[in-house]
Amino acid sequence: MMQGNHSSPEYRPDLAFDELAKTYDREFTRVPANMELRKFTWQSITARVPPGRRVLELGCGTGEDTLFLARKGIRVLCTDISAGMIDQARRKLAGMESMAECAVCDIGELSGFLASRRERFDAILANFGVLNCIPSLGPVRDLAKKHLAKNGYLFLCLINRFCLRELLRARFRRLKKSGGLTKCGARRIAIYYYAPRQLRWPGFRMVETLGLGVFSSRDVWRHAPFNRAGDHYLAVLQKS
Repeated sequence: MMQGNHSSPEYRPDLAFDELAKTYDREFTRVPANMELRKFTWQSITARVPPGRRVLELGCGTGEDTLFLARKGIRVLCTDISAGMIDQARRKLAGMESMAECAVCDIGELSGFLASRRERFDAILANFGVLNCIPSLGPVRDLAKKHLAKNGYLFLCLINRFCLRELLRARFRRLKKSGGLTKCGARRIAIYYYAPRQLRWPGFRMVETLGLGVFSSRDVWRHAPFNRAGDHYLAVLQKS
């Protein structure tokens, strides 16, 4: 069971990622294995979302996915709880303001932020474990119900509770029922694990699930059971 007050400054992900923002690309984004796995999310999106469409990105970080999509002619509203990350994203996206808009906003507050805009998105993206930082998927489901267009897609890449590589090495840290605390720079943040079955929401169809990093840091599996045994998994849902 997780200990401590996770709303205290020590555990706040916005502060943790503010402190990591300037070095995040070097220490995470540009790691070759991460770059390779990110391409599978990109391929999944571009296969379903054509140029000219509109994407809402949750937890955009430094804007790496935003930049890729904008260059493909896809318009993006990228959001993040971390002001430091959004600052880095704006720098990366300089000159592309017509394709990419950045906003500092918590996932739980996005419905209020979007209420006055009265727009619907063709897709919602949350890549590389963004949703593992929130204690409930309810706000994401509600966002999709209100702001995702009919037949629109969700691309949700989460850290997996059942990581085969870790289990084969007798590492069981992810199996705690309540999640746990994980080191994030100089701080610790709460982490929550969600199984693919928890994304089977009424009104949405599970299109595919990809297991990312199953036997190595770079392999991808499309079929059961290994598509649910990666370090991460990418779930693609479509709204009915």
